[in-house]
Amino acid sequence: MFFEVVFLLGAAHGFILALLLAGKKVNSLSNRILGSLIFVFSTDLAMASFLGFGLQSEYPHLIGLDFPITLLYGPLLYLYTKSLVTQAKSLRLRDWFHFLPFLLLLIYSIPFYLLPGSEKIALVSQSNGLEYGWEWITHFKVIFNICYLPFVVMMLLRYKNLLLAEDYSFEYNYQSIEVDKIAEGTILPFLSWKIEF
Repeated sequence: MFFEVVFLLGAAHGFILALLLAGKKVNSLSNRILGSLIFVFSTDLAMASFLGFGLQSEYPHLIGLDFPITLLYGPLLYLYTKSLVTQAKSLRLRDWFHFLPFLLLLIYSIPFYLLPGSEKIALVSQSNGLEYGWEWITHFKVIFNICYLPFVVMMLLRYKNLLLAEDYSFEYNYQSIEVDKIAEGTILPFLSWKIEF
């Protein structure tokens, strides 16, 4: 019960923060992407609380709503880092292709979402969703997200080396420290969370 309450409070805090970030005018693209990443994580927390409280029998139509969104962690983290490094104002067309696996899994999950609540409960309780291939899809999601980490790290290292090569002034050293903070504040918790689950 304790963890469920913590997850719920964390989700509520995350949703509020995501809304605040979406409305910021400075670095609007990176803030919107970060807000989206926090929103996805908050949805995961809310669903963990939902399941922990055992509410799936009362609200079966919410079962599995968070299943496709975990495919957004890697792309959002990558695009957030890219937007900070490049100072981009908008996403390019090719950037949207990162969301294709999420879209495909969402479409694949529609037949399950359309099932009556009683059938959803029976399916999940009896087979843990194996009829829909959820077990291998879950493994794929973890591998898919982890594959983004080397690209994020390389992007940050290239940017840091560029800053150091251009100038050793306080401003560039300060930006270099900020790059390290991004790596420590996003990549390490992301990696540890994936290893834990």
